[in-house]
Amino acid sequence: MSRLFRLLEKKRGERRTGSNLVGSVGEALLYGAMFLLGVTALSTLIAVHVWQPQSAWYAVGVGFWLMVVVLSSFVVTGGVGLIWTVVRLGISAERRSAFATHAGGLDLIHEAVPRSKDHPTIPAFDGLTNSPGTELA
Repeated sequence: MSRLFRLLEKKRGERRTGSNLVGSVGEALLYGAMFLLGVTALSTLIAVHVWQPQSAWYAVGVGFWLMVVVLSSFVVTGGVGLIWTVVRLGISAERRSAFATHAGGLDLIHEAVPRSKDHPTIPAFDGLTNSPGTELA
């Protein structure tokens, strides 16, 4: 029963004592807050320049562009992190490893070489893909 009351738990070796779902939700909340902070501050900064272009407090200069770059990095980092967290939410580490192993076995060379139906005026040169160096002995 005491396990329900522990918020921070010690990691024991390779085993995790916390929930993966709680960790993913926390990560998604962090990235979502970062995204919302960046969007809100960037839109406020731009709106002030559109509505009050002559204000001395918000003069366009190095400081303005620095703020645009910093706030844009918040938007990009938060958005990409949130999407990445949501994509990885239902996939276990074993399944990601299986996908990586399967992706390593794909033959991209034969799929990337255009055939005569795609480019009829370019002669096909199969010597590029069937050389002895393509597959190791």
